[in-house]
Order: sequence, then structure tokens, then C-alpha cells
Amino acid sequence: MVCRVNENQRFHFDVAMRKKSLLLILGLVAGLSISEVAISTFGLAPKIALISVGRFQLSPDPNIGYEPVPFFEYSGEDLKFYEFRGKSNSLGFRDREHPVEKPEGTYRVLVLGDSISMGLMVKDREDIFPNVLERRLKTLQENAEVLNFGVSGYNTRQEVATLVKKGLVYDPDLVVVQYCLNDRMEMNGGIIRELCALEDAHAGIENSLLNPLLARSALYRFLYFRILYRTPEGTLEQRQERLALLKQDSVEASFQLLRATASERGFDVLVAVFPVFAKASDLRHAEHQRIARLSSDNGFFHLDLSKAFKECSRQSQESISLDPLHPSVSGHACAATAIADYISEYQLMK
Repeated sequence: MVCRVNENQRFHFDVAMRKKSLLLILGLVAGLSISEVAISTFGLAPKIALISVGRFQLSPDPNIGYEPVPFFEYSGEDLKFYEFRGKSNSLGFRDREHPVEKPEGTYRVLVLGDSISMGLMVKDREDIFPNVLERRLKTLQENAEVLNFGVSGYNTRQEVATLVKKGLVYDPDLVVVQYCLNDRMEMNGGIIRELCALEDAHAGIENSLLNPLLARSALYRFLYFRILYRTPEGTLEQRQERLALLKQDSVEASFQLLRATASERGFDVLVAVFPVFAKASDLRHAEHQRIARLSSDNGFFHLDLSKAFKECSRQSQESISLDPLHPSVSGHACAATAIADYISEYQLMK
């Protein structure tokens, strides 16, 4: 009788523990689900974009890491991030073909940039600011030409390396560096890891700081950027500076290389800074100032587009942005007009 009582007690104890464990798990799942919905609803998590492997291949240049696939065409329904419908050119860029030899009398502009220049979420290639810029410049000089070298996920090191490897042969008169305020970081969405797994190779650009699957979760991004991404002092800016040092931040070195290259090849450089389209963008204000100083130190022309976007937003009924980092069609037109006006004002079209 005593044994049966002990066995019954053990049985009931096990059942009770299983119930408690189940309730704990259900409570945890419910809590995470509620947090996910709340954070997503109130927009507390920063948005990011993940690169689709299909448009990219590993680059033999360790400073580039990955590069767009030439003549890649996509016409599917599911664009995801960093995708566009249509065909890339012979260099893989979202642009038409340009003759390597510059026609006599042509003023040639080459745009370096990331997903902004590539035209993330902009349906028509002609609405992207490099193409709009070309049309604006043609009103000043008929033979103006703009080449778009924008690649999603690129930072300054990759952009300058791409210019040296692929762009100099086009003999640009002006190089426009479309600077995004996250260019100090390598936000490549895990593309290097995925390409290495596919091709069993290695590239010099480090893997993304973010897990490409978990990054789809607003809760994950909130925890990563708002909590884990803080120093003991508690500021995002300080954390970025320390992380930049650990990752051998490339902006200063890349600007120095760009200055030396520009001096040797005889072209001008204009750094066009795209702001964060959010009320909390004051967190990035110091980066605006740093890039302005860095541009001046290297003898570059510098244009902070914050004022232009504010004025366009005030005058237009349409939104100038699609998310905190990427301009809408109206935003692209605004940027192109501001850049064209700057080029005209400073008489860069020699």
C-alpha cells in the first residue's frame, strides 16, 4: 500500500510539473508574440533590408566581397528587399549600358552608393535619382551622362574599391558618393555567408552583424539595436564608434584612397549625404558633422540633403520616403534636383 501511494504521488507530481512547464512555455510564447506585435505596430524596431542571393556573386576582390551578377533579369512577383524587376547591365548595375570610351564633349558623372542609389522599392529605373540627375544635368549641358554604380548593402570601402576596379575606365569627370548614415557598418544581410556556402569560397567582407532569419522579427531587431547595441553609457552613437574601431572602420581610409585616386585621375568628388527620414534622426546628427569635416579635409565637395528633403516635404503632398532610409520617387526627384543645383552653383560642369 505504501508503494502504491508513493507511485501515485510521484505520478501526480510529474503531471503537475508538466502542466507548470507547459503553462510556462505558453506564457513565454504569448509574451513574445504580444511583444512582437506591439513593437511592430508602434514601429519601435529599426527597419533593415536583407539581400537576396540571386542577384549577387562573390567578388575576387576582398575589399568588395560580393558583386552584382551581370545581365541578371528578374520579373517575379516577390521582390523582397534588394530586388527589382528588370535586367541589370553588363556590370550588374541597375542602369543602361554605357560606352567605356567617353564621347568627346561629354560631362560624365559616376554615382557610387548602396540600396538608395540602386532604387530599393522604386518600380521604374528612370525614377531613381541618378537617372533623374542625368535629365536635370542635360538641361544645363546636352552631353551630360550619369552612370549608376549603386549596389545594395555596400559601404564606403566597397564603393571606392568598385570605383577603382570597374569605374575608372569610364573616365568620370565627377564622382558622386551617395553617403548613407549606416555606411560605417557592413549591413550585408548575411550575403557573404550564403554565397560562401553556395560556392565554398571566402571573401574579405565580414558576415552581417544580423542573423538574416531572425532579423525579420521586429522584437529581435528591437533587442539588438535598442538594448544589446548600447554601450554602458547608453548611446547608439558611442556604440557605433567603438564597433567601428573593432571592425577597422573604412570610411576615413576609403576617403583618403578616393582623394588620391581623384588627384591622380583628375576628377572631382561630391559627397551627397542622405539623412535618416525619422523624427529620431538627431541621433545621427554627429555623423552628419563628421562626414562634413571628413569631406572638407579631403578636398571633396559636400552636400547634406537634409535641408532639401525638409523643403521638399513641406512643399509636396507626397511622402518623400518609403522607410527611415530609402526615399520615395518624390524623394529621389528631390535629391536629384538638389544635386544638380549644387553642381550648377559650384560650376562643376567644366
